[in-house]
Amino acid sequence: MDGYASAFGVGTFYVLGEWFLGFIILFYIVFPLLRVGVNKMPITTVCVVLALYAATVVFFTFYQIPRVPSDILLTTRLPELVFGMIFVKFIKKVPCWLAAVSFVILALQQLTHVLQGNIAVTIVGILAFLLLSYIGELVKSFKPLSACTKFISAYSYPIFLVHHVLIMQVFTVIYPVWLNRWQAYGLLIAEFAVILVLSVILKRFTNLIVGFVSKCWVKIGSKNRSLD
Repeated sequence: MDGYASAFGVGTFYVLGEWFLGFIILFYIVFPLLRVGVNKMPITTVCVVLALYAATVVFFTFYQIPRVPSDILLTTRLPELVFGMIFVKFIKKVPCWLAAVSFVILALQQLTHVLQGNIAVTIVGILAFLLLSYIGELVKSFKPLSACTKFISAYSYPIFLVHHVLIMQVFTVIYPVWLNRWQAYGLLIAEFAVILVLSVILKRFTNLIVGFVSKCWVKIGSKNRSLD
């Protein structure tokens, strides 16, 4: 929870991770209630969630609370969470037409930026998921690309942990405004490569530590059983 607390200006020892890890704990707390709502009263649940979301967005449009970022509040992220639950229960697989609509809206948003703030985050996030989910189904049928994605997905969590640390360090020495478009693309590709290397190192180092600790516990357990 330290990463989540630090986002609100609370002093912690937060170094590695994301605010979202702490947020997941909050989601787990409310998940049983949301699950009951989605299973038994999906329409009512969606309406309540959207009402809470709208109230939060409107409030923070006119008022700002020091050290309270509105984009990581539970009520701001509930629509995405409930959408995921509804997707798993009712949709399961994205049809072609929905992927096409998502692509068009995302393209228009990229060109016009008509959506702003938390509304943009919510809608773009949901539509991007739908589009990528559809693409993911296509990737499964193309074995060379599928093998590549399987490799990367194995390191997705380490990537999730280290990416922002590296990006923040890069931004201490390089300002994006200094770069033209192609230099920015080059920097992005270089960051991808370094992040992947660091993620592989982190995963393998973690596996070594976990393996060592597991062996120690096995030895301790066997000694205790022999003493008994």
